[in-house]
Amino acid sequence: MQNQNKFDHIKLGKQLRHFVYPPSTLPDITGFEDGLKIVSIEKIKELLELANETKKLIQEQMAIAVENSARESVERSVLKILPTYHAEEYLMIRKWLRYWTEIWRKVSEKPLPRQLSNKLNRFGYFEVQQARQVPLERLYEGKLRRIGRRLTGLCPLHEEKTPSFVIYEDTNTYHCFGCGAHGDSINFIEKTKELSFTEAMKYLL
Repeated sequence: MQNQNKFDHIKLGKQLRHFVYPPSTLPDITGFEDGLKIVSIEKIKELLELANETKKLIQEQMAIAVENSARESVERSVLKILPTYHAEEYLMIRKWLRYWTEIWRKVSEKPLPRQLSNKLNRFGYFEVQQARQVPLERLYEGKLRRIGRRLTGLCPLHEEKTPSFVIYEDTNTYHCFGCGAHGDSINFIEKTKELSFTEAMKYLL
C-alpha cells in the first residue's frame, strides 16, 4: 500500500486515520488554471491507482473471511470490519475522483485523456453493488410515510393524488402500484434523473 499521508481523503492522527470529504464547492481557480491542469491530472492518476489497490484489498480480505468463517467469533468480527473499512475508503476515493475531475473540467477545454476517462467510466461488480446499496429513501424527493418496513409516497414517475409508490427497506427496492415501475437505486436514478447507466453510477458514487 502506498504512503497514504499524501492522499487528500485521509487525515492521519496520532492513533487514528480519519476520512476527509472533498469540498462541497469548487474553489476560485482564477489565475491558477495552468497549474491545476497538471495537478488535477496527477491527482486523478494517483487516486485511480489507489482505488485499484483498495479494491484488491477488499477482495482479498473477503476471501480470507470466507475461508476462516469457522473460527472463533472475535476473529470473524475483525475480518468483517476490515473489508467494511476499505469499502468506505473506496467510496471516499470515488468522491475525490469526482472532485478532481470537476476541477479538470473547469480549467481545461479538452476532455480527459482517453486512458483516464476509460478507467473512470469502468464499473465492476463492486461498484454496482455499492451503488445499489445507496438508500432509496435518501434519493426520493418528497414526503414518505412509514408502514412497518415499507415507505410509501407519491410516485415521482407519473402524476397521482393517492400514494402508490413503495420503498422496501429490506431489499432497498421500489415498486409503484400505479404505473408498474420497479427497480433498485440505479434504476431509480436512471428514470427520475433521465440519466444513462454510466451517468447514474457516477451520480450515486
